[in-house]
Amino acid sequence: MPANDLFDPENEENDRLLSAIFRRSDTIWDHSGDLVLDHIFGPKWREDKRDLVVSDEGIGRSASRQGLLRAHLSGFRKSLARAGVEQVKLLCLFRRQDHWIASHYAQTSDRRAKPGQDDLAALIRRISDPRQERFTFGALLDYAAIHDCVAEAVERRNMLFLPVELLDSDHELVETSLARFFDADVKSVRLGSKERANVRRLEQDVWKLRHGSRMHRLYSTLSWRADAVRLTPELSCLIKSIFASSNERLDRMLDVDLRSLHYFP
Repeated sequence: MPANDLFDPENEENDRLLSAIFRRSDTIWDHSGDLVLDHIFGPKWREDKRDLVVSDEGIGRSASRQGLLRAHLSGFRKSLARAGVEQVKLLCLFRRQDHWIASHYAQTSDRRAKPGQDDLAALIRRISDPRQERFTFGALLDYAAIHDCVAEAVERRNMLFLPVELLDSDHELVETSLARFFDADVKSVRLGSKERANVRRLEQDVWKLRHGSRMHRLYSTLSWRADAVRLTPELSCLIKSIFASSNERLDRMLDVDLRSLHYFP
């Protein structure tokens, strides 16, 4: 995750390089592509003929606007081609939308005025409504649409989409998929069998909220505030219903059974 000194460091939106870039116009690759690559990989990276790996969730920050994501990935790829990189591949891990929303809510709860069960339910209702956040914030979880844009940007043969749930249910399948995709030995992508848990997950379908700043914690002692939220079966079903058609289309495009991983209501 390269540090960012291309943009104003006083603006917290510019805290990480790729996050900042993918929020901007994709014309940055035409005008400053070489400079961006030097900041990502270091000034002497062109002399190194080894494969390069970028791992940064900032690449997906514009995924709620799939056209912008496609444009940035295309610009990134063209800049790399001009620099002599012969092939660009993209690995994307995605997560069940109901768990993603609950986890995201818990991670950002310190920024909310009244975090808690009612506020979580209100967010989910807004995401379900086309007049509100279905095609803004909610588009970030439209995985089939994101898949289509990535396929246009890097070509289908150069992309691998995997549900993160496979890391627990069938990590050997993940290993073989990664090895085949990167033309590597399976031993080099060995993951191990230890179960992985989200950092804020307390128990099944319960997530711990953030306490926030010192003033936030002081306010919490003066008024009742929830410590956790629960992804109830009703909320889970609503979220899955919102993205059911997208997940059904994605299920047909991937060699993974999303129904067995509970992506559908």
